[in-house]
Amino acid sequence: MLTNARRFCSEEFTRRMVDSGLSAACPSLYSHDEQLHDYLTRRTGSYAQTVRGIQNLDDSGVNVQVRTLITQPTFTSMPETVDFVARRFKSVAIGICAIDVVENAFRNRATMVARLWDAAPYVEKSIDVCRSYGLGISVIDFPMCLLHPSYRSAVVPRTVMHSRVKYRSPQAVQLSRDISCTVGSHERCDACCLRDECPGTWHSYVSVFGDGELRPQTQ
Repeated sequence: MLTNARRFCSEEFTRRMVDSGLSAACPSLYSHDEQLHDYLTRRTGSYAQTVRGIQNLDDSGVNVQVRTLITQPTFTSMPETVDFVARRFKSVAIGICAIDVVENAFRNRATMVARLWDAAPYVEKSIDVCRSYGLGISVIDFPMCLLHPSYRSAVVPRTVMHSRVKYRSPQAVQLSRDISCTVGSHERCDACCLRDECPGTWHSYVSVFGDGELRPQTQ
């Protein structure tokens, strides 16, 4: 389950979900800083609810991967957020995700979307933090070419994610899945030796910022 984990701040709700068969969850924590997390969610108190929810999920034996987004306000402090998660919870993994630049992310791209090239050193530092704690980490929808070879094993390789969706709420807003809403390689990637394993990144990101940051590898 992808979730903001706010409802899971209730132990009773968490217990009902686990009893119903919930075995894995990916809650989103945007920052270790309470004010910054609440600023991004635009919900005062959401940080406290999410942290409590992650704790309840972790205590209930659910397989938890705490995910954080690479955003302009938070990318430089991602290593601190990862360190907080590693110290605060006993048995979680970490996920670092690039942003699909659509809807609100597109409208606020000047202040919300971090350039991947700028974020890369902080992604590497975050991987170092995870490795120091012995935690699993997945870097999602991020081009391998922007990372030193010693960090590329943390990147989730090319895969088809949408086929894994088992349930969609009747109230969910269905975005049109044109190419701008998908992840993959780009024209600049054609000659890269990592093309077959690298996930590339969001086409929506490249449609806004271009592919000039990408560094095709030859060996």
